Amino acid sequence: MSRVLIRDATCEGTLRRKICLGRPAPKVVLLRIPKQREPCRLSDRGYLAPEFLSSNAITFKADIYSLGVIITEILTGHKECTSVDKVLESWTDMFQTLGSHPLLEQVEVCAEIAINCMNDDPSNRPTIQDIISSIDETDARSVTSSSPGGQVITMAGSESSSSRSRSPCASCRMLRQQCTQECVFAPYFPAEEPHKFAIVHKVFGGSNVFKLLQELPAHQRGDAVSSMVYEANVRTRDPVYGCVGAISVLQQQISQLQMQFSMARAEILTLQQQMDVNDSLPSQNSFDRYGNGDLKPDSPPEILSSEDEVEEVSSPMSP
Repeated sequence: MSRVLIRDATCEGTLRRKICLGRPAPKVVLLRIPKQREPCRLSDRGYLAPEFLSSNAITFKADIYSLGVIITEILTGHKECTSVDKVLESWTDMFQTLGSHPLLEQVEVCAEIAINCMNDDPSNRPTIQDIISSIDETDARSVTSSSPGGQVITMAGSESSSSRSRSPCASCRMLRQQCTQECVFAPYFPAEEPHKFAIVHKVFGGSNVFKLLQELPAHQRGDAVSSMVYEANVRTRDPVYGCVGAISVLQQQISQLQMQFSMARAEILTLQQQMDVNDSLPSQNSFDRYGNGDLKPDSPPEILSSEDEVEEVSSPMSP
């Protein structure tokens, strides 16, 4: 997988207003400046890594520094973060009492990530994989606290304690959201099959799949997911025609099979007619041969006794 340098990461997405000699400058001001313009250093230093400001060194860790500034600005509203405790104090009023709400651990983890990302030494900054792993561990770990009524509160809100050991499904893990007991994705996209939701999300989009499953009755959701997975696989293999191309191929195969079936059926009828003709031939020959009154070959010959012969011989001589 190729790696991309952003070098323009801000809380708003990009540094859209870069001014150079009173006119809009190109997007990458310090990398590619037209010869007729003189480069000017940006006054918005907050998102730029120290090594870039000092020596114009462009590294992957420079983007990590910008990410840390963005996280800090989201947490505190400022671009500087000196300690995790100060960040937690700024969230105390929202949660009323410090440490009483499980989301404070998420805030603490994000603050630690931001401070590590903003380290002046690039070698001490975490990698993207380290950041993702840290966030995944926080999501998977169920942080609970007891409410005054004795009810257990989890990171997803007010739920039963049975959800503590629940691992996020493949869809919630990919969408980076908390997987609850009421999650519509969990029965159809288990954590053991991440590729299944990945391809559906790529073709249809996670929000569209969520809306569709929400609108369908529970007994129809399984068939809908199977159809979406099949269509997503087909559209991945054939982006132009998708399922239409697959249906056309199946229709052609059905037509060929129907023709072969008709031909086989015609051959069977022909063979049956030939067998019927062959069965009728021996009986017709027997009728032609013995139709004049001759004895049938199956009838035994008459044997005359000696008395009958004497009577037949002496009968002409009788008066």
